Amino acid sequence: KERARAGSIRQEFLEAYAAGRRSETKSQDAPHIPPYRGVLVDLPRNYIPLSGLKQIIRFLSELNLNVLHLRLSDDQGFMVDQLESIQGTPATTTTASRLYSIVELRDLDDYARQHQVVIVPEIGVPGHAGGWIGGGGDSKIVVPCPKEACRTAWSIPLDVSRKEAVDTVFSVVMEILEKIFPHAPFVHLGGDDLANANSCFREAGISSNRSGFEAGL
Repeated sequence: KERARAGSIRQEFLEAYAAGRRSETKSQDAPHIPPYRGVLVDLPRNYIPLSGLKQIIRFLSELNLNVLHLRLSDDQGFMVDQLESIQGTPATTTTASRLYSIVELRDLDDYARQHQVVIVPEIGVPGHAGGWIGGGGDSKIVVPCPKEACRTAWSIPLDVSRKEAVDTVFSVVMEILEKIFPHAPFVHLGGDDLANANSCFREAGISSNRSGFEAGL
């Protein structure tokens, strides 16, 4: 729909130009689903340095896009360093093995606001949580299924049967909102692919209580 509207606007300008009505032509443009018009960047799978993310923000601003959706966690890594709520830095298996500090992400948020772009952070739960493994105090809430992890290397879930999982996710979300992205309208929680993790739950002998996890959040 957005592409069709853009084509229609372009046609209006061409017709007005051909008819010599340049000064009379007006066009109103807005997202089909206001106020969201943006792009998603998957950082755990594709590390981008801060300078590259700022370049993306400039491109968005020039194209009248207003949202940069930043995926900060996935099976490949948890990309935020120094979060107190997880008591340590989770491991990352991204090629570059790089994390973003709180200071860097706050700087990115300020830069985005200067260009009229809103950053929406995403912490993917309860599926795609393999990147949580390795931090002091957080890996215990990830389902222990080493055989399935070695077989698939993706869709490793949080242990949704544990209250600690809900508490930790809540603490992480609040810390991200309060310390890093205070202007974000919300934190995206992913919510996908838990069904694909059923074999992981079976290996660990754990019930996949997704509804209970969601109710807890």
